[in-house]
Amino acid sequence: MKRSLPALVESALYFLLVMVFLSAGLMWCGVHTPLRPAWLVGAMSHPWILNQTLTGVAQPLEIKPPAIASILDGTWQSSVAMRFDAGFYGREALVRWTGEGFFRAFGRPAFRVPDLTVGKGDSIISTCFLSELFLRRCSKESLKGMVTAIKTIQSECKSRGQAFVLVITPTKVGLCPEAVPDVWLARRDPRPRARDLLLELLQGSGVPVIDGMVVVKKAEERGDIVGPLCAVGGIHWTSETALYAANAVMEELARQDVAVRPLKVASLEILDTPQGYDADVLGLMNLALPWRYPSPKLILERESEKSEAKPDIVFVGGSFTTAIAELFGASDQFSSISYFFYLKDSKHEVASGLMRKIRSPVSSIDYEKEVFSARALVLEINEASIPSQHVQEFASEIAELSGVPQGDSIPNL
Repeated sequence: MKRSLPALVESALYFLLVMVFLSAGLMWCGVHTPLRPAWLVGAMSHPWILNQTLTGVAQPLEIKPPAIASILDGTWQSSVAMRFDAGFYGREALVRWTGEGFFRAFGRPAFRVPDLTVGKGDSIISTCFLSELFLRRCSKESLKGMVTAIKTIQSECKSRGQAFVLVITPTKVGLCPEAVPDVWLARRDPRPRARDLLLELLQGSGVPVIDGMVVVKKAEERGDIVGPLCAVGGIHWTSETALYAANAVMEELARQDVAVRPLKVASLEILDTPQGYDADVLGLMNLALPWRYPSPKLILERESEKSEAKPDIVFVGGSFTTAIAELFGASDQFSSISYFFYLKDSKHEVASGLMRKIRSPVSSIDYEKEVFSARALVLEINEASIPSQHVQEFASEIAELSGVPQGDSIPNL
């Protein structure tokens, strides 16, 4: 019987679809066949097809070789099914487009995202920032051990002729309270926050402290900051905002005779195409389409003078350190920049303003070579992470390195 053109087209499309899925399945199984045309191989190399950039989701498990016992009790079949469910080609595309459609329709993530709240104006906020600002409180007494730990680190740096700076960084809700959901506003505990108690304890201690919140708010009051303090889809400060804290660190380093100069802006544009940590939302919520909202594109002047003795610097801190370290790298004033993320979570290096992970996790640190050989050490503590476990661990390992009895100098936090 003669078939109509639509029926023939339908059959051709059906055949093509079968071939695509068959080829994809064979590729997934690692089988090499002529059914792998170049165009399909190219399409299958897209990160969303290969499931390379999803965050916070189950990862494919390795399938163990089948055995009679595992086949009889069904565990091998179960592992194959779980492997397929978590690793089939195009899973990421499916997850991202599902998440995109759900968020556009209902204004909230399609999947449970730990530690993420959608604030006013669709501003993405870390829930732990809200918890710290409104609920979490501690006593001043409980922070004295942390002050001792900070002074232990400072003392070790001083004994080696190494510059030391402590930076207390703000949170997004501290910088942008207008983004806080109404449900949180009535829950604020009137007692002092941990950051205020810590700063009070550090007064007169001799520890050089940069209060990032104060530095940024003063710059805002002067009208120096032209873009948003934090991007709508980012959970950190923007590069422009971080610039003022970075320059405060530079000023303190120069006061301690480190050969550095203030960071100078070569160009600054406020665009609606956010990148990097200003676009955290795409990764955290696994969305498909980039959002458009104001975000600064900042370019610094690079060091013009050729110096044979540029200082090197080490950062130890959390995620708010990233912007400062990258700004330092972009200025080309340092011979090397190392960054220990929460001390042992991972180690990074910064080159030409870009950060590169070189070790994760960090099983051990050669403090003599990796930390104290540098000209300067910057310790960053975010106000939502007080008291900070990485500071305690850092000080404890320094005490052990120096042969100081740990219990005598570093009480438990």
